[in-house]
Amino acid sequence: MMRFQEKLREFFVPFVVEEQIVGYVHKKFAHHLRRFEDTFTFPENTSYGLHFGYHIALHTKLSTYKDRTIAVGDVIKCLGEELIPGIRNEVSADEWLRRKRWEEISLASEEKYS
Repeated sequence: MMRFQEKLREFFVPFVVEEQIVGYVHKKFAHHLRRFEDTFTFPENTSYGLHFGYHIALHTKLSTYKDRTIAVGDVIKCLGEELIPGIRNEVSADEWLRRKRWEEISLASEEKYS
């Protein structure tokens, strides 16, 4: 088990949302995220058990699910296929939210005039 923890600490850094580790990001990839200062922060600490030295967190200004989804979607678009293999031109987060809102408005209109 110790060998696994050493390798984890050597190659990865925790990704933390609302004080919970939700995954790990490879350190080489984490380097690319540093330029997105409005989306990610890199607090230095020795929390989260294995003493990584720092972790990646979403910027505190991204307080809602919608804000987080749009911001991370924009980062994914910027990094593109070159760094994130397998992107299939999915609908962006902001477009998805717009479509959902439109569906809600359409349903409300149908119910109102039925």
